[in-house]
Amino acid sequence: MWIKDVPMKHYNRARSGIGPYADLVSTPLPSAYDIARIALGEDWTVLNGTLREKPNRCQVTDGHAQKLMIWGNPRNLKSLVWAGLNARVDGLPSPIVVISLLQGERLAESERRRHQKVCELAGLNIRVITTRATRTTSANRETPALRLPDG
Repeated sequence: MWIKDVPMKHYNRARSGIGPYADLVSTPLPSAYDIARIALGEDWTVLNGTLREKPNRCQVTDGHAQKLMIWGNPRNLKSLVWAGLNARVDGLPSPIVVISLLQGERLAESERRRHQKVCELAGLNIRVITTRATRTTSANRETPALRLPDG
């Protein structure tokens, strides 16, 4: 059981650039920096020391405002919304939920509307983006790889 469950939990976090095994992944998902710029715009960046997991979240700023960006795949909506509600209760910066789809994945329109309604009821903003994993080489390991927002 350990061989299957524990490494796979670390693998998913490592692909997002989080945790002790992040440097070992050769096809990472976009970093928090990438997701912030895709979901919020080119002016947004991650504040140092704010990256957290379970679910993935960090504080981001455009130099004027701060937000708590909470991101994950559509299956994790419950955890993302719960983290957003807790952030509001704890007085953290305004939370925004980012649903990240991998290239080729699609949300049915009914599911997209449902996600929007759930977040509205919780008082949370939501964005849906599409990303792709990128093969990492020693030459591009430090360069953020931006992806386009889902339209």
